[in-house]
Amino acid sequence: MVASASSDATIRIWNLTTSECLSVVKLQNRRPGDAISINRVVPLQDGRLLICDRSDTLDLLDVENPTVSLLKYKCPNPDEEFVSATYCMGYVYGATRERNIYCFHLETGILESNLKVEDGKEIIGLEHDPTRKILAAYTLKGPLVLFK
Repeated sequence: MVASASSDATIRIWNLTTSECLSVVKLQNRRPGDAISINRVVPLQDGRLLICDRSDTLDLLDVENPTVSLLKYKCPNPDEEFVSATYCMGYVYGATRERNIYCFHLETGILESNLKVEDGKEIIGLEHDPTRKILAAYTLKGPLVLFK
């Protein structure tokens, strides 16, 4: 399964073999009056999707019933918005513009830790290497920051 997201608040699920679009999901806006834009969708191996939509909450959705959030990962600071997210080995990582990376337990949603990128640059993305347990944050005009 491959999932793609766009600025029109839709997520598309694709069949890797046939390139066929299997479904289209339109997310509901949590903040009336604001345009919703999905920055990142991360498909998990069990058929769930981790959604980052520039709000203070990351959502875990089921592909079979994507209109209902299974679990929400709430930013501890309501003034911050998640700009990117990733998943690795039972943990969800969400990055904010304010250079914070929050680590949540996948199944409980409990905040486990907080990492701070100290270089002063705005985080624009997160990636992970599951075999080496490395988390990488990349910034707009700065170095790649690695956490192990």
